[in-house]
Amino acid sequence: MITAEEITIRRGVRQVVHDVSWKIGANERWILFGLNGCGKTTLLRALAGYLGVNKGSIQIDGVPLNKENKTEWRIRSGFVSSSFFNQCYRTEPVLDIVLSGLYGHLGVAGRAGAAEIIKAKALLRELGLGSKHQYPFDTLSSGQQQKVLLARALIHEPDMLILDEPFTGLDILGRMQVQELLNEWMEKDGRSMISVTHHCDEITPAYTHAALMKNGKLFETGFIQDVFDSESVSAFLEKSVDVSWHNGQLKIDIPDYR
Repeated sequence: MITAEEITIRRGVRQVVHDVSWKIGANERWILFGLNGCGKTTLLRALAGYLGVNKGSIQIDGVPLNKENKTEWRIRSGFVSSSFFNQCYRTEPVLDIVLSGLYGHLGVAGRAGAAEIIKAKALLRELGLGSKHQYPFDTLSSGQQQKVLLARALIHEPDMLILDEPFTGLDILGRMQVQELLNEWMEKDGRSMISVTHHCDEITPAYTHAALMKNGKLFETGFIQDVFDSESVSAFLEKSVDVSWHNGQLKIDIPDYR
């Protein structure tokens, strides 16, 4: 579905992503894992069609992603990133933000029909925001804003979800609501996902693959059980760690952390 070939992304004079090559196929669900500042969010923005690359190429089903087709790809995929969208949205009504996902733009570029409005309101109700569809975005809590961005990503039933820390700011009930929606979305064939997390309890065998990112490069990629083992993670962190799986969740112990 997505093929990145030796992409480099600069922000100012700094190279944030260095010669990354990565392939995400249909029905693959990836965890992207790395320390703060390693370039994960920048990489996801490019893969989602919201940021250009300085070198290399991104292909969608073999077709290069460019200015002419990036809007179409934004509609086919769903992108959630509070660090990105919180720079874009301030006082826009919640409903308009959700509907903007139908058009691949940050705003409502066309006039939504009654069916689309009904669908958007239903998604908001499912996420516990049914009474807030006309609220300005910046009056919501961080967890509520995260739910709005998820509804925006899901409204067009995308083939791919690109999620930058999707559970950020959510309380225990919010996490359950979001996980149920994601589980429902994943039940259909042909759907792929990339999800960034810093929390081991969010890494489960529901994900098929994992990529470790370090200093702007992909350090290791592969099947999730192969990537998240003691030897690989110890080399990645440059510390001796014990990696294990308990009740379907990943656990990383750093015995002598200093």
